[in-house]
Amino acid sequence: MTGTTLAPARSARAGGGAARRRGRGRAALRAVWAPALLGAALFGAWQLAAAAGATPGSLPSPADLATYLGESVLKSEFWSAVGSTMLSWTAGFAVSVLVGCALGMLAGLNGVVDRLLFPVVEFFRPIPSIVYLPLVILVAGTGRLSVMVLVAGGAIWPVLLQTVAGVHDTDPVLRDMTRAYAFTRRERMRWCVLPSAAPFIATGVRISATISLVVVVTTELVGTGKGLGGVMSTAYQTGSYVVLFGTGLAAAVLGVLLDQALGLLEKRALHWHAAYREGAR
Repeated sequence: MTGTTLAPARSARAGGGAARRRGRGRAALRAVWAPALLGAALFGAWQLAAAAGATPGSLPSPADLATYLGESVLKSEFWSAVGSTMLSWTAGFAVSVLVGCALGMLAGLNGVVDRLLFPVVEFFRPIPSIVYLPLVILVAGTGRLSVMVLVAGGAIWPVLLQTVAGVHDTDPVLRDMTRAYAFTRRERMRWCVLPSAAPFIATGVRISATISLVVVVTTELVGTGKGLGGVMSTAYQTGSYVVLFGTGLAAAVLGVLLDQALGLLEKRALHWHAAYREGAR
């Protein structure tokens, strides 16, 4: 009797789960194929316009860019430039995340620090970090250190602000409960504050990663002369527009790959959080 009554419920749940999975699969396909089709249409129109001579002479066709990139990935010089850019990105990005999280936690937990830090953040945040390039070059030279400083200065804000927002979003009832049960400061951070702030911090980290890459390539382009930005700078000076646009496209692809990789890492690391559970989507 019990088995007969529970079987339809199990069947309904299984059917509902399968339907949800199919729905998510179709949504994922739409999310991938729609941008892919749009990109293919744009590149196709670009190629036709280039073949008809309707584009500026300095703008290479997609076929030329594809040929250049296909040849470049087989050359060590290309990967050396990618490695130089990634090394600068990693150093600056790591500093921005560590400092941003530390300051954000401090400001989120301490109202005095929050009030003192807020005007400083609001003053410096809108200023592009590339503005400080001449000063940084004077102090740190044109090496990797200057790139790291500029990246950290430009990419720290999303992490800092998102961390503060995450700390402030902590459930006050849960916070009061940890005090009532005499949790230590470390236990409150581990079991109350960090789980609440983690999704906010993850969002700030992804935004910061993209900003970091933009700052790295821009700094290399106008300052240090190394990495992908350095290749683009040399190509512009010599009039090699295929190299210029092709390297820019490679940097864009690198940014997309970094964002997707961090997105997957975010889902894996925060799979326990309600916002990332399969049923919450």
